[in-house]
Amino acid sequence: MPVDSSSGDESDSSNPLDWSDDMKLMLLSMPMSPTQRRPRSYIPPSPAYLTPSRSHFSWESPSTDGRTPKRRASGRTRTSNVTYSTSYRKVLKGIHPTMMISRDATSALDDFIQLVFLRISATAAELASSSAKSVISVTEVQTAVRLIFPAILAEHAISEGTKAIIT
Repeated sequence: MPVDSSSGDESDSSNPLDWSDDMKLMLLSMPMSPTQRRPRSYIPPSPAYLTPSRSHFSWESPSTDGRTPKRRASGRTRTSNVTYSTSYRKVLKGIHPTMMISRDATSALDDFIQLVFLRISATAAELASSSAKSVISVTEVQTAVRLIFPAILAEHAISEGTKAIIT
């Protein structure tokens, strides 16, 4: 006896695209209320365990009774975020007023300047310590520049440095 597929007693498993009833049930079980959109400037409130207590300020402690205030546990040290992006833009505006510089380029330039500064300062510190000085002077910096950079670049750097000090 042939089975009538319209009666719904048995499902036809040969058609893999017949998911309409299951999809309808799944869609009906989903919540239909639209999601609430927040403005971009929305900052969610932080939970109480993340908000800092104000007791670490020594001038706000209720009573110290001659005791020294507790110091905060030494955790992470702050890294200095020194960037020269405004200087790059000013120099670029003076040379090419229509050109712009990307964030990746400013980041690469910042890394390069930080690396050069660390090399010059370390070499100047070695020169000062070898001559039994505790202060790095102009001569140590000039000598460090002459040691690190090639000859022509070092002379240009020294002349620009003296020009920056004089003016």
